[in-house]
Amino acid sequence: MSLSYRDYRDGQHKTLTLEARELIRRFLRHALPKGLTRVRHDGLLANRCRAQRLAHIRKALAAPEPEPEAEQDHEPEPGWPCPMCRRGRMRPVRRISPRRAALGCAPYR
Repeated sequence: MSLSYRDYRDGQHKTLTLEARELIRRFLRHALPKGLTRVRHDGLLANRCRAQRLAHIRKALAAPEPEPEAEQDHEPEPGWPCPMCRRGRMRPVRRISPRRAALGCAPYR
C-alpha cells in the first residue's frame, strides 16, 4: 500500500510504500486502549498552572499585564444542568399533562 505525505523538513511531497501489516501496526500505535483518555493540554499552557506560568512568561518577556476584562452581568441559561455531563443545560421542550404522565407517556425514556 502506498501513502503520500509531506516531509516538513524539506517541504517536498513523498510516497511511502508499506505492507498492510506494517500500516495497521503504525495506525494502531495511535489508538488508545478502552478506558483511557488522551491528554491534549500539557506543557506551559496546561490548565493546572496556566495563570502562574503566564505571569512568569510575561515577567521574563517584560510584557505588560493584560487589563482585566469588564464583568458582564448576564442571566444564566434557562433550564437545568445535564445529569450526564454536568456542563450542558437541559431546557423544557413540552409540558406533559398529569394524565399522560400517569399512563407512562413521558417524552424521554
